[in-house]
Amino acid sequence: MKRNLILCVLLYIFVSGAYAEESVLEHPAYAYAVVVSAATYSDPEWQKVAEKLVQKHSAKIIKWDESVEEAKNELAEIMPKYTAFLARPEEAGHAFVVQVSRMCRELDDDPYVDTFWGIVTGYSAEDALRIVSREEPLIVTRVLDATGKIDLNKFDQGTCFDEFDRGFVNEKFTGKPVAKRPCDDDDTQEFIAAMRHLNPQLIATSAHATERDWQMGYKSPNMKMDHEGGQLFCTDTDENRSSMTNDEPKIYIGSGNCLIGDIDQADCMVTSWMHSGGAYQFIGYTVPTWFGEMGWGTLDKFASQGGVYTAAEAFHFNNTEIIRMIQDKYPQHVKTNLENYEADMDGDEIYRTLNVEKSDPDAADLIGRLYDRDVVAFFGDPAFEVRAKPSVIVSISKLKAGKYAGCWQIKIDAVSDGAWSDKGETYFALPYSMKSVKVVDTDLTGDIDYADNFIVVALQGNYKKGDSFRIILKESAN
Repeated sequence: MKRNLILCVLLYIFVSGAYAEESVLEHPAYAYAVVVSAATYSDPEWQKVAEKLVQKHSAKIIKWDESVEEAKNELAEIMPKYTAFLARPEEAGHAFVVQVSRMCRELDDDPYVDTFWGIVTGYSAEDALRIVSREEPLIVTRVLDATGKIDLNKFDQGTCFDEFDRGFVNEKFTGKPVAKRPCDDDDTQEFIAAMRHLNPQLIATSAHATERDWQMGYKSPNMKMDHEGGQLFCTDTDENRSSMTNDEPKIYIGSGNCLIGDIDQADCMVTSWMHSGGAYQFIGYTVPTWFGEMGWGTLDKFASQGGVYTAAEAFHFNNTEIIRMIQDKYPQHVKTNLENYEADMDGDEIYRTLNVEKSDPDAADLIGRLYDRDVVAFFGDPAFEVRAKPSVIVSISKLKAGKYAGCWQIKIDAVSDGAWSDKGETYFALPYSMKSVKVVDTDLTGDIDYADNFIVVALQGNYKKGDSFRIILKESAN
C-alpha cells in the first residue's frame, strides 16, 4: 500500500451509497478481461458466453491451456479493473478458487487484489449466458436472512430467521417497522412461503452445509435444502420433500456455511442456485469455515453499509481489509500462503511453520486470516452492479473543465440518514489502476491511504440526508 496520503477523517456527518461511474474506458488499457481455458472456449456453447462478455464489456480474451496461472503475465500487463474467469463447473472447484485469488493479488508488488475478479460458470452454458446477459443493475430492496445478522430496517421488505430465536420470525413490510411473530420450530414452510411471496433479491445463510446441501438448523434439526439435476429441494423435519424454484434475480451469500461455495461437480449447491434459484452472483466458502472473517465481513459490507459497495466491491474490499490487518500485525506474513487447508489450524505445527508463538494473543487471528483470505469464492460477473438499497449516491467522474480539468472527482451525496461502518473505514474503488495519486482538493483534512486501485477513508459516526462531500484526485507518474 502506498502511503503518500492516508485520509484519517473523523466525520460525524457524512454519507454512504451507490455509484454512478463514468469514464472507466478513458484509460487506454482494457477495463475488462475474460480468462478462459482453450478447452472451454472450444465448446461452442461456452464460447457464446465469452463472446457475450466481450460484447458487453469491450473485453480482452486471455486463454490458458494447462493452468489458469498462464494468464498472469498478460493480466499484469493490461491490469484490467475487472476480470471474469469463465469456467465450466469441472474447472471451478476449490483449487481453482485458491489459484485465482492468489494470482489476482500478485499482478504487482503490493499484497492487495489488483483486479475485481469473479468466476463465471453455471449448471450449463445456457445458465451462464443468461447470467452475463443481464444489463439492468440489481438494487436489493427485499431480503431473506437466515443468519439473524441483517438489519431489515435497511430494506423495504424482508424475512429473518434466527437460529438463536427459534419459533419466531421477523418480518419487514414496505413502510412499516420490523415485527416479530411466532412460527413453527421447523421453518420449512415459512422459508418456502418467503421465497414464493417475498421474491428475495438477497439470501444470506449460515449453519451447516456441504457442496450437496444446506441444513438450516445449527443447534437442532430444521429444514434441509439439497438439489438434484440442478433443481433445488426443501425437506422438512418429517422428511417431506418438495421442489423449490424461484427465478427472481438475486445474490446468495453463504456467510457462515462450510463448503457451500465449492463446485466439486456440475450438480452442486452453487450451480443449482444458478439453475433453479435465480442466483446471478454467489459467494461462499470452498472449505470448512471456522474463523469466518471473509464470509461475515463480506455480508456486513454488502448489507449493512447503505449500498456504498457493490457485491464485488464488498467481497474484494473485505479481502483487502483482512490483508491490511495481517500487514499491521505480521508484515512478514502479508504474502504468506497456506499450503494445506486440511491441517490442524490450532496445532503446534502451524505455529512452528509461521514462526509465531501460541501465547501471542494475535497469532490465532493471523492463522485465521491466512486461512480465510483465499478460500471464499465469488461467482458471477464482477462488473454486474448488485448493491443493497443505497442511503447515498457515490459518483466518480473525470472533470473536463475548470481548475481541476483532467482530475478525478469522487462525490458522495446522502439520500437518507445513515451511519458509517463501526470499523471506522470506508473503501472507494478508483476507475482503474493508477501508479500514483495525489489529493488536490477535498472538503476534509488529513491524510488518505491508497493503493493503485482504491483509496480508504477513515469515517465515523452518522450522516444526514442532504450531506455532500467530494475528493478530487490527480493521477501522477510516480
